[in-house]
Formats: sequence, C-alpha cells, structure tokens
Amino acid sequence: MARGPQIEADIQGKIVEVIQEHMDWPAYRVHRELQRCFPGRQVPSLRWVQMQVRKWNPPKPETWRMADATPEEAATVLDVLSAAIALSGTRAISSEQAKWIMKIKTAVPQMPPVVVWRFSLEYVAAGDKDTGHLDASLAVARRVVEVAPGEFHLDGAEIRRHVVLHVNAWIDRPLVIWAGSRTGGAAYVEEVGNHASLVKRDGMGYFRPDYSWYDNDGFGRLLFQLAKGALS
Repeated sequence: MARGPQIEADIQGKIVEVIQEHMDWPAYRVHRELQRCFPGRQVPSLRWVQMQVRKWNPPKPETWRMADATPEEAATVLDVLSAAIALSGTRAISSEQAKWIMKIKTAVPQMPPVVVWRFSLEYVAAGDKDTGHLDASLAVARRVVEVAPGEFHLDGAEIRRHVVLHVNAWIDRPLVIWAGSRTGGAAYVEEVGNHASLVKRDGMGYFRPDYSWYDNDGFGRLLFQLAKGALS
C-alpha cells in the first residue's frame, strides 16, 4: 500500500489552525499561508493542502437548516453557528456536524459554543477512524465545574490522568481538550511535559501556541513529537 507524504508535525498542526480559523479560504490561500509561516522550509504540495481542506471543510455538504430542526436543536446549533461565524467566517454548518453538535452539547452542557464547534470539526474530520481519544476528552470535559458565572475549573488530578491515558494510548493523535480556562490549558501543557515532548516551532525548547496551542476558553489541540513519521 502506498504511503502518504511524511509531513512534519508542526506543519500539520498549523494547517488545522489555519483552516479552522479561515473556513472561507480556498486551498491555494491556505497553501500560501503555510509558505508565509514556514519561510525557507519545504511545505506540502497544493494538492495535499486541497485534500486537507476537503477533510476539514468538505465541499458542498448537506447543509443544516433551521426549518428541519426541532426548537431545541435550532437553539443549540444557532448558538454554535454564531460562534463559528465570529471566529472563522464560516457560512453554514453541515447536517452531519449539527448531529455532532447536539451530541457534544448534550454530553457536556457547560461547554461554550465555540468549543463545541471545534470538537464537532474534529469528529467530522475523523470520519470512520477511531475517535476514542476524542471520546475520552469529552469524558474528562464533563468534570469541568463552574466555580463562578462564566468561570470554569478542571481538577489537576483529572488533567494528570487524562494526559497519562492519552500518551499511553493515542500519542500519535492530537490531544484535544477543554479545560474550562486558559489556566487549565496551561496545566495540560505543563503535565504533558512530564510525559512527552510537545511539538515546538524551533529547537530552543520554547512552547509555541502556533502548533500545540490552547485558547482563552481552555480549548486546546496539543501535538506530540514522535521519533518517526508525522502526526495524523
């Protein structure tokens, strides 16, 4: 069986960030952004970038319509769509993604809409692949508690157990998290450092959120440095 191109992990991490935050960009523009971000390095071909764009943003999917939704579904999906429009410029949500949005929001009701949207993209992009690492992340996210209106906390012991589980079971997959806050995201990064190496932009040992990153909502997508091959 032919093997695909071995793309360095930091480039794979960056392309996901670019696509998610610019859902309206065509593949050639994403490719141009990679060239800008990695001057002097060989970036993947435009054809490979086109495949990644189709994976994360399939062309002409069946679009979710409010007219076909129950009132509960409409309220949930519209909240997520509003957050996605503000972040990425996306124009619509697919019917498949809407199904994941409902499952995720039901499983973790305290999760912010923009984080629900990011998780739904991960599930849709996974397709028929094993999603055990995402399921585990949602199981941990259910432990996030609201300590004050709009302020969330995840216990450090939960973070440690999650990191150890992921490193042992899915180190070749991104660790997708919702820790409830930026502080929680930082705690994940610190704990990962006790067990594995995060993908970094350079060899100086600095954590760069371009590739392994977390945001103010506590959503994170952490990539690990492997001895061989590239991350998927």
